[in-house]
Amino acid sequence: MKFKSISPASDWFFRHDAPQGSSSDPILYHVAVWAVTENDEVIGLIAAFNNGVLHTPPPVPGCYLHRDQLNENEKRLISKR
Repeated sequence: MKFKSISPASDWFFRHDAPQGSSSDPILYHVAVWAVTENDEVIGLIAAFNNGVLHTPPPVPGCYLHRDQLNENEKRLISKR
C-alpha cells in the first residue's frame, strides 16, 4: 500500500471487540499516524510493539475513537499499556 501523505495522530485509538470466547474487554490500539492512501482513503496506522513498524489495524470491524470518546473501562485499558 502506498501513501500520499502521513501526519501525526494525537490521542487516537482503533477499537474493536474482543474475539469470541475470550475476555469481554475490547481491544484498543494507539494510532501513531494518519495516512492518506493513493485512493484518498484516510487510515490510522498503529505501531507494533515487537518491532516498531507501522501497520494498518487488524481486518476486523472496529472504529477510531479519540481519547475524549473512550468510556471509563476503555480508559482503564489504555492506562495499562
